[in-house]
Amino acid sequence: YALDNHKDQRIVSALADWEFFKKWFALARIDHVDPDGKKDNHRLLIAGIEYQFNKYLNFAVDAQKEWHEAAKDKTHAFAHVQLQF
Repeated sequence: YALDNHKDQRIVSALADWEFFKKWFALARIDHVDPDGKKDNHRLLIAGIEYQFNKYLNFAVDAQKEWHEAAKDKTHAFAHVQLQF
């Protein structure tokens, strides 16, 4: 899709969400972003677990690893509370 007037951005993303026990889910997602076909690629890997209280409320804990060819790699840990309506 068009990022701005000068670039096209190529994004490949894959997501897996697997229920391994009642109301418990394992999550995994990987993104590969190639803004302009040059060496400034960006990759993001997310893995975590999620508990679904009901159809409106989820709690997730995940780790994210980020690779950037033009910058230092980063690792983050997150906890999310999600309201869905």
